[in-house]
Amino acid sequence: MPPASENNLPIEIGHVLFVDIVGYSKRLISEQTELLKKLTEMVRRSEEIRAASGEGKLIQLATGDGMALVFRTGPAAPVQCALELAQADKEHPELAIRMGVHSGPINEITDLNDRANVTGAGINMAQRVMDCGDAGHILLSQRVADDLEQYPRWRPMLHDLGEVEVKHGARLRLVNLYNDEVGNAEFPEKLTKAQTAESRAGSERHGKSILVMVAIFLGAFLIPALVFLPAVLKSWRAKPASTATPLPAIAGISEKSIAVLPFENLSEEKKNAYFADGIQDEILTRLSKIADLKVISRTSTQRYKSKPESHSVIGKELGVANVLEGSVQKAGNRVRVNVQLIKAANDSHLWAETYDRELHDIFRVESEVAGAVADKLQATLTGREAQALTSKPTGNLDAYDAYLHGLEFDRRSESSLDLEKAALYLESAVKLDPNFALAWARLARVKANLYYQDFDITPATLGVARAAVQRAVDLAPELGETALAQGYFQFFCARNLDQARAFFEMARTRLPNDSDLLLALSLVVLHHGDGKEALALQRQAAQLDPRNPLLLFKNAQTLCALRRFPEARAVLDRALELSPDDSSLFALKASTYQAEGRLDEARPLVNQVELNRIFPLIRNLNYERRYADIIAALRPYLEKNLASDDLRVAALYGFLGRAEKETGDLAGATAHLSKGRDLALATIRETGGPQGRIHAVLALLYAGLGAREDAFREANRAIELEGDDAYLAPAAREVLARIEVEIGNPADALEMLPDLLEAEGFSWFSSTPLTPALLRLDPIWDPIRHDPRFQALAEEKQP
Repeated sequence: MPPASENNLPIEIGHVLFVDIVGYSKRLISEQTELLKKLTEMVRRSEEIRAASGEGKLIQLATGDGMALVFRTGPAAPVQCALELAQADKEHPELAIRMGVHSGPINEITDLNDRANVTGAGINMAQRVMDCGDAGHILLSQRVADDLEQYPRWRPMLHDLGEVEVKHGARLRLVNLYNDEVGNAEFPEKLTKAQTAESRAGSERHGKSILVMVAIFLGAFLIPALVFLPAVLKSWRAKPASTATPLPAIAGISEKSIAVLPFENLSEEKKNAYFADGIQDEILTRLSKIADLKVISRTSTQRYKSKPESHSVIGKELGVANVLEGSVQKAGNRVRVNVQLIKAANDSHLWAETYDRELHDIFRVESEVAGAVADKLQATLTGREAQALTSKPTGNLDAYDAYLHGLEFDRRSESSLDLEKAALYLESAVKLDPNFALAWARLARVKANLYYQDFDITPATLGVARAAVQRAVDLAPELGETALAQGYFQFFCARNLDQARAFFEMARTRLPNDSDLLLALSLVVLHHGDGKEALALQRQAAQLDPRNPLLLFKNAQTLCALRRFPEARAVLDRALELSPDDSSLFALKASTYQAEGRLDEARPLVNQVELNRIFPLIRNLNYERRYADIIAALRPYLEKNLASDDLRVAALYGFLGRAEKETGDLAGATAHLSKGRDLALATIRETGGPQGRIHAVLALLYAGLGAREDAFREANRAIELEGDDAYLAPAAREVLARIEVEIGNPADALEMLPDLLEAEGFSWFSSTPLTPALLRLDPIWDPIRHDPRFQALAEEKQP
């Protein structure tokens, strides 16, 4: 059997740590042997080495004066190993080592002696990174640093060194890893020399270019101008400035950035628009898996027509250098796809093609388009990325058609009805093709979303989501979409933040341009208690999805959790420019004013909120103590039962009952509070009460009815359910404080308030954390309002 050619070698991404001993060749042979022995012992003692080796995910290669360690676990593994070696090296000052880390494509081969060996760009680049360092340096490629930068543990240790030219003219951007204990903080000598040489060469080139330009100017312009000056002046006065000059490239925008605009549906049947959208989405998805490209998310690109008047405007608004536009015509079993790649700055065409194929060949068309675009943009592909470009998700065209319908409704997801329709189509897709992994993964996400948003938190929904995730894992565990679905399930359904984060991080290496993933990861981080890291992830998501109102809304929610209300309003104003009729944006903006005690500015906003988002209006009326108006608004509303689920109706019955108490209608209050209690109990019976919010609503209804023991039991259950969630735990504790004031021990509430006023998170009452202004406004605190301790808290300025 002939040996495999180099082009057919299996390619994967390896995370490589290259280590060598500085000055090794100048040592005596006996010294060299001893030094290598010590280095080998240090490596063997490394816990990271033992762990990876035990899992069979490590390759060790001797390199003469050091070694290369190839990890298959993750980008942090070689860095953690480097720290362990640097720490151990402090005990051996005679062993001066330097290290370089890079993640890149590798080929595992067997040499003539039947020993494992590794080739490929990943191993070569790691050595070049290391070669730039001096003794004690731990240098990272930019790719590794980008991965580590997302983690608070690593971020303080990363120090940018800039670019340097290495072997064969390649340029590397390097990062120095160090802290007070390990690493070398000094600027590498090689980089210093390189920068000095470049600066000197640049100065010489600059000086020469000035002389040349002066000579050209004198010879080509000044002398002829003296001869023909009258004609030149006349010509300048007669002709306006030309408008044909090409626009310059957009500053700061990568040439490897692209937006895939909506494809025009040219089919006679206009209902086939979903098919054109699906083709666009599939091409976009294939391109977005290439880490070397920046690909704008579909949510932002959908705001543009397929044949825009100005590509340069789109390029500036989306931050891309290129746009891909096209059209789709489907007729019977044939499909025609026209595409053209355009440079945004000057509307120049880089490439165009027409594909006239049988319908069953559509996946090849999508692959060919994505591959051609990647080639034109000179994108560097890993083996996994190249495989993703040519993948065929299903062999069943009916299943694919149902899948595209499901995507259409899932992307829209303006209501529970959209998500339910998406689920029906996706269930149809997996029924038609039980091996359709992408459809299983998407079905899991849709069901998890229904569960998370309280649209359907029944055990049946939970069971479908769990089964869909498991089926995707069984069929295609390597897919980024599978890891993403696992993350959604763990976060939205199982409420396991650690597992969710692990799956999202795994998906991130496979879906480098997925803004939905970054947003979901930011929410996990926020619930973990790191609001600043959540904001950083949302900023990265916004680079890929700059015109997505939902992303801006979530960003504003995060800013509210951090008590940065003016910034939140600025973000909401940008979102309202994109989606001027979105009630959720008005509602959250009103909440920011309420949190600052500015009810006059909140009032016009709550009046623009649709009825199904009535809470901001009721809160404003409650703060203004307009109980009759609350009753007038809620009674007809609840009679029509316009709320989207029973839990929201139950909470509104609580507001109505308390307002009736304040107006003296005790019978009406008891009746409505009891209705709310029964609805909340029914919700718990139907769902198993998986969320703290359900028990919190029930606790407050019990408190309104004077059922002290039941109220405290449910409040403590809410705290138990949300205790590990930094974002929701303050909301659960606030419920307990309210119950203490209403029917318990007000002194205990006073003990809880200082922490609640400092907490960064969420409140089920205000959509913002508890603030001094809300203490002053909310009637619930009236029993302790005259206590000097309360007054001091209520008058404190906001952080």
